[in-house]
Amino acid sequence: MNIKPIDCAGGYAITNSRRRQGTSGPAPSLSPEAMEKAADSILHSRFDTVELSKGHGLRTLEELSYDPHEGAVLSTSFTYDNVSEKARNLSFLMDERAFRVDSQIGYGFIKDRDRMAQHFGEIGRQIDQAFSAGEISKQEYDDLNAGLARYTETVTSREERGNAVAMALRKQSKALRALINRGASQVEIEAFAQQCRDAFADEVNKFITGSCKIDRNLMSQLIQRVRGGKDLVQRKAPQFGGFHI
Repeated sequence: MNIKPIDCAGGYAITNSRRRQGTSGPAPSLSPEAMEKAADSILHSRFDTVELSKGHGLRTLEELSYDPHEGAVLSTSFTYDNVSEKARNLSFLMDERAFRVDSQIGYGFIKDRDRMAQHFGEIGRQIDQAFSAGEISKQEYDDLNAGLARYTETVTSREERGNAVAMALRKQSKALRALINRGASQVEIEAFAQQCRDAFADEVNKFITGSCKIDRNLMSQLIQRVRGGKDLVQRKAPQFGGFHI
């Protein structure tokens, strides 16, 4: 039995088909009553275990939020509650969520150190400019700088680990391919895979302390250069999801 929807009101065209080798015939017609019962039976068996909540889980446009700051994870904690609008806006530049950081630095598993320093330095440059223009107080300036220090360390540490994970995965993948190419048995391959899983955390830590380590002193110097007006990389408009104020 084939059932096909024929309109938006939920009607169905139902046909029986019999296929026999060397013979075929027209599908017998069904009465409207039989069609309705068949359709009701199918709909019931398909949806009888679904419990729809009030409103069927739909939200009206009025209920949706289009605030780009909603759910932000901010590095800055202000000393006082009466924060100026300018200082508040500057604090939103230091949103620790990964997709916000990626929108500013660039997408990819391995981040470029200079681009990271450029991003941190540009935020610092905006903080300096706002303070020089009298748009934020000294306390707000200090709070924002403390937030930038935390933001810099949070993002740098996360990217360090992300780079180390990528390096560890590449190393293990290369070793596995070599094992397969030399004709290792399934037992050997499974044992090697288990060994990789057991040693993965240690491998990541080795890369973090080794080739993936980001020199914090050098990073600080690069950030200060950008804050002073010297760009490390060619500046371009923020990518999707990024913004400047």
